[in-house]
Amino acid sequence: MDFVKVTDDKNINDLLVAINQNLRTTNYMQKEMQKRNTSQSVFVSDFSDEEPLIEETMPFVPEQESNQFENDILYYMSELSSLKTDSSKEEIKEVLPNKNDYDYEKVLLRLMAELVRENNDMSILSAEEGVSLEEKEFLTFEIEENLRRKNILRELVTEKEKEEENEIHEENKLVFMPTQSGNPCVISELKHIDSEYYESFASLFESIITGKFKNLRKFSPNSATAGLFEVKDFAIRVILSRLGPREYCVISAFTKKTDSNKDYQEQINLRASNFRKLEASLKENIKNDEFMRLQATYQEELFNMLGRESKKGMQKEKKDDLNDTTRTN
Repeated sequence: MDFVKVTDDKNINDLLVAINQNLRTTNYMQKEMQKRNTSQSVFVSDFSDEEPLIEETMPFVPEQESNQFENDILYYMSELSSLKTDSSKEEIKEVLPNKNDYDYEKVLLRLMAELVRENNDMSILSAEEGVSLEEKEFLTFEIEENLRRKNILRELVTEKEKEEENEIHEENKLVFMPTQSGNPCVISELKHIDSEYYESFASLFESIITGKFKNLRKFSPNSATAGLFEVKDFAIRVILSRLGPREYCVISAFTKKTDSNKDYQEQINLRASNFRKLEASLKENIKNDEFMRLQATYQEELFNMLGRESKKGMQKEKKDDLNDTTRTN
C-alpha cells in the first residue's frame, strides 16, 4: 500500500479520499511493524527519533513535522467529541482552530476524514454478531451525528474557499533583520554562500512576497524558534517571522542538508535570539514610511545580488497560506 500525495490542486472530495487512504496505509504499516516486532522479539536499544534525515535521499513520506499536526488533530477530535448532541454550527466553530490559521482547511479536511474513519469502524462493529439491538441503535445514532458534523465541517471549508476567492490579495513586504552594524543580515549571509544557490534562494524570497511560501514549515512551539517559520528548497533555507498583516521579517538564509545538523540548530537558535531582541522595534517601525522605503531598497539590492529583478508590484495569482497564520479574529 502506498501513500497518496496530497497536493493543492485536489478538490475537497479528492483530498478526503487521499487522506483516508493515507490513514489506512499508516494503520496497515503499523500493524505490519507490530507483527514483525512480535515475530523477531528484538529490541533495538539505540533507536532514536532524532536520526539524521537526509532529505535528498528519502522517498516521499508525510513530513517529519507532522507530529505536532497529529497532536493538534487529536486535540480537535477530543473537542468535537466533548460537544453535546446536535451542537450548532457556531458551537462547532468554537472548538475549531481560528479560520485565519494557515492550516485551518487542512485541519478541517483531516477531521472530516477522521469522522469517516470512525463511522467505518462503527459500521463494522454494528454488523458483528452478538451486538444487541440497543447497541446497534446507539451506533446508528453516533454515525448519523458524525455525518452531520462532517457536513458542517465541509460547509466551513467551502465558506473559507469562497472568502479566499473573493479576497483581493496584495503582495507581502520584506523586512530585513539588521546585523549589529545595521546591514541586512540575510544579504550579509548570502555573500558567503555559493552563487549556484542564488536562483533557488530568489525563488524562496519570491514565494514569501507572493504568499505561496514554498515548502513552508512552522517550528515547534516548544523550541527556541517557537513562532518562527522557514521556507525551503533543496539544501537551502530562509527563516522568517510575521510582523504585520503583510510584513514579514527575513531573519536568516543558509544552506543545510539535514534537519538534525548541529550547526544548523545552533545558527537558527542564535538568529532567533537576536530577532527576539529586535522584534518589538521592528513591529513598531513597519508603521514608518521611511523605514519601509529603506526595506524596499534592501529588497531591490537582494534580488539584484541574486540575479533577479525585484518583485515589487507583482500581483498574486494564488491564495496565501501563511498570511492567515497569525491573524486574529
